Amino acid sequence: MANCTVLSNTSDQWTLIGDPFPPYDYILCLLIVIGIVGNSLVIFIKIRHGGSRSGGGVTETNRLVIGLATADLLTAVFLIPVPEYVNVPRNAAGEFYCRVLESKVLAWICFIASVYTLTTISVERFLAVVYPYYYRVWVKKHHVKYSFLAIWISAFVINIYSIAFHTIDECGRCDSIYPSTRSRRVNGVFIFLIEFLGPLFIMTYTSIRAMCVLRRSAVKDADESSRSIRRQSTQLEMLRRRYTKMFIFIFASFMILWTPDQLAFLLYNLGVLSDQFTGTKAYKFVINLAFLNAATANPIVYSLCLPSFRQAVKDLLMCRGMQRSADPLTDLSFSTERRPTTATGPTSKSKE
Repeated sequence: MANCTVLSNTSDQWTLIGDPFPPYDYILCLLIVIGIVGNSLVIFIKIRHGGSRSGGGVTETNRLVIGLATADLLTAVFLIPVPEYVNVPRNAAGEFYCRVLESKVLAWICFIASVYTLTTISVERFLAVVYPYYYRVWVKKHHVKYSFLAIWISAFVINIYSIAFHTIDECGRCDSIYPSTRSRRVNGVFIFLIEFLGPLFIMTYTSIRAMCVLRRSAVKDADESSRSIRRQSTQLEMLRRRYTKMFIFIFASFMILWTPDQLAFLLYNLGVLSDQFTGTKAYKFVINLAFLNAATANPIVYSLCLPSFRQAVKDLLMCRGMQRSADPLTDLSFSTERRPTTATGPTSKSKE
């Protein structure tokens, strides 16, 4: 029997815990607004720029970036704080509050979709740089659509369990109740592997391999005498530096903002942290820190690493037409006419 410190749950009276919107929530709301505005700008700029390109259309990378920004935008929307209640009645409204609103299951679904989309972008860039010939053969528009379908289905399936386990306890509080200690431990390890360790390994491996290939390509072309090849070598070196800078920022934000929550979740499910941990301010802090990784981190990374994105935002705010010379978000990638020379397949020559 739990030690209830609130009124007995015999009526439909909801009881607020403290201030419905503490000062911390105002800071959170400010960051949420930044995430909503920033990701909306990313989506708008990508769609507008992609549609204005000569020869037209939105590339596979552009679609993935739009998908990432969409998942981040939805994460920010569903992250909007709700008042915390106890003495929650055992009716439809109470069950909806605990299972959907208080558990933030919708934000978790969108957040994991964001993590998987970011991982997919890392793999897509890896294929484009390391295996350019096979990339042009394999990666098609419908493949990106199928990847989005798989990403969102996976995110939904992984997080839907929380609706079943998150319920109202005998004290009228929202709590996660597992069938057994073993199932709780298995769930903790499983989530840690597929939501954190797996994506982290894939992003690290693909990004490092791509940077190594870019470096080898730049060094090889620097030894050539042709002026056009030397010019391409300079472009490759600039690309390598930009790719490296972006990877460092993305990796750092992923590690700093996502690691505390995942480690806390793992230790909690393994029984290292007490059952009361989920009600502490420390738990709320690491949860919101993880969500902000998706909601605000990527637009900030774009602004720091891509001068063309900053220029596109400036042009948009000044009501000027965006420059058509460079893609604000994927100018760090190769066009189909300019690929690094590797031993993994034939490449197209640069157009003079």
